[in-house]
Amino acid sequence: MFIPVAEEIKKLLLEAGFPVYHYDPMNLEEQWGVCLSIDPGVGVIVLWKFPSELNERFKAAVRGTAADPGVIAHWETVRSAMSRALAEILRVNGYPLVVGENDLEPDAIYVQGARSS
Repeated sequence: MFIPVAEEIKKLLLEAGFPVYHYDPMNLEEQWGVCLSIDPGVGVIVLWKFPSELNERFKAAVRGTAADPGVIAHWETVRSAMSRALAEILRVNGYPLVVGENDLEPDAIYVQGARSS
């Protein structure tokens, strides 16, 4: 059931101009933009992922002896804004959503079924 929903979501977000890919655990470095994965118990999981270069800058800012709070705050602000934008696009297109249920991925969007007519 969720595979057709994932394909609909992919098409919708591509038309909106977002880079979209399906999660591939064998190729994590090259994946950025909107990540779609399917969890049969939850639905379609939608996440915004930064390009690896920006993730590395964030990690360097966190690991540094003098952590750069500006880089850290900017990274989190952009990630949250992208998640809210994606959730709003999905919501106005009729998809049933749950957002913020996962403490490890607070910006994860769970699409729990096909969109309503």
